[in-house]
Amino acid sequence: MQSREDKLRYFLAILLSLGVLFFWTFFSNPPDSKPAQENGKKEAAPAPTAPRDQSEGSVFDEQENSGGNALKEEDIFVPEEKNELPPGTAGVDSSSRETNAAKKRLTEELVSLEGENLKIEFSSKNAVVKKVFLTYSNFRDRITTPNIEYGLPQYATGNIAFSLNDENIGDNYYEIVENNGKRLVFRTKISIENRSLVIYKTYSLDKYKLNLDVRFQDENGEEVRVNYYLFNGSDIGVKKATRNIFDITEISYTQGDNTETVLSKGFFSFFSEDKDKEELSLDPDWISIDNRFYIRLVTSKAPVDKAIFLKKDQNNQEYSITGYKLKSGNENFFTFYFLPKQRSLLDEFYDEEKAYFFNLFHQYKFMRILSNILYFFIQEIYRFVNNYGWSILIITMLLKISILPLTHKSMKSMKRMQELSPKMKAIRNNFKNNPQKLNAEMMNLYRKEKINPLGGCVPMLIPLPIFIAFYSLFRNMVELQGVPFLWITDLSLPDVLFRFDTSLPLIGMDFHLLPFVMTITSFAQSMMTPQTTTPENRQQIIMMKYFLPVFFLFISWSMPSALILFWMAQNLFSIAQMLFIKVYDRKKVSLKNARI
Repeated sequence: MQSREDKLRYFLAILLSLGVLFFWTFFSNPPDSKPAQENGKKEAAPAPTAPRDQSEGSVFDEQENSGGNALKEEDIFVPEEKNELPPGTAGVDSSSRETNAAKKRLTEELVSLEGENLKIEFSSKNAVVKKVFLTYSNFRDRITTPNIEYGLPQYATGNIAFSLNDENIGDNYYEIVENNGKRLVFRTKISIENRSLVIYKTYSLDKYKLNLDVRFQDENGEEVRVNYYLFNGSDIGVKKATRNIFDITEISYTQGDNTETVLSKGFFSFFSEDKDKEELSLDPDWISIDNRFYIRLVTSKAPVDKAIFLKKDQNNQEYSITGYKLKSGNENFFTFYFLPKQRSLLDEFYDEEKAYFFNLFHQYKFMRILSNILYFFIQEIYRFVNNYGWSILIITMLLKISILPLTHKSMKSMKRMQELSPKMKAIRNNFKNNPQKLNAEMMNLYRKEKINPLGGCVPMLIPLPIFIAFYSLFRNMVELQGVPFLWITDLSLPDVLFRFDTSLPLIGMDFHLLPFVMTITSFAQSMMTPQTTTPENRQQIIMMKYFLPVFFLFISWSMPSALILFWMAQNLFSIAQMLFIKVYDRKKVSLKNARI
């Protein structure tokens, strides 16, 4: 009959292994909460004013019926008082502008704005964001990303529409009214049920922000109030030919004290209704779309009727779309944020603007705190070694050293339990038909020998939250993207030692060396760990020694190299600790015998 402490020890071991499989997924995509905002909804910067074009009979007269968005009469509201917009931009000649536009009408023209942290390429087709190049700092390095803006063109960042029907999201060509390097103004004219509507879009950059001001006029130059949709893009990140399990797109919003994931492609979406459309009647602080490493979110100064979340399938790829349905009003100002998932940067936005963008790590508060602590130490170590691979190895070593006294005490307890195995076996045989007496005699034995039967179990619980925190950190740590270490080409992805000619079952085409090294070290660690073996627990011991390492091999096969590097290093340092403790105890016994 197994004792209570044996059962608990095996239960904890099984719980630890199952926790690695399930709990890391649970903690990677939870709903999160943020503190109540102190100053209410953040005020946007003053909107730049769109210029008014006084010319008549422009190039857009020929475009009115060639792709204008269908808009119902009740969607347009003209105020009683005229709201004259300022005259056209100084230095721009209307006649020459229309002549140049006539040569380019119904063709796409690309134009760029470049700032401190953003270089954005716009298209005159729908006057939307075409490409985004993001620049940010990582201590010594200045990193510029490849283009992180792609997706469905009709739902591109900054596009507006008057209906969610795909056929009514037309291709409108805009004229570039102004481009002085700091501000970019587009203008187009569309026909709506025999009425003309002139649309102005004014873009400007401010560090990680893209500001957009939208203005609507009738053909007499008077401002018109319009109900419309504004889109926040349909995907983000560097476009890849193939995706792995970590290339997950999340679409979220925040309002009041909650951040919600509305339509997730994550693990838990399999347990919920698969929705293609969600319209929430709320005015959120912001709506966002993010992946492992990058965030694009938008705030609105315009009155919001609904937050819109869509899913579209095209070319065997699923796109997640976010946007606003906006009420008619005079304020049509929006701010798009393009951000890396860099914890230090997102903390700055919280400090400066009370913006809780760090919620987009999708972590519970406890796990976010633990991940932030680990992130801080990794970055501090990186300042000295200038290499994230070595930073991970050093922090793993420091963690193992910090629990060395507890590990030593645990090993002594397990070794002592192993030495007492014959006495424990005799007690079990003598009282196998009297469980109460058996437990009482066992407790007397533990008390007499001054050992804690649970002393070997406690250290087994320590690695689980640390492992989950490291997983939660490394899956979103943009600083690891593209960083090599030894034979590893990218610490944010599985290592690839070589490729097979054909795809193999459970393995695929890529051979990953780190999971095999981790499995071998796990097996060696389990063989060196003192264990009390009885006929009753022999099967459990075999499972822990042989099955669990192989089990970990398969669940770690596609994990980031940084995480497997930590796991492998932890095993190696644990083996080194066991050898050190054995040598230390042996010398201690030798000295004691020599004195006698």
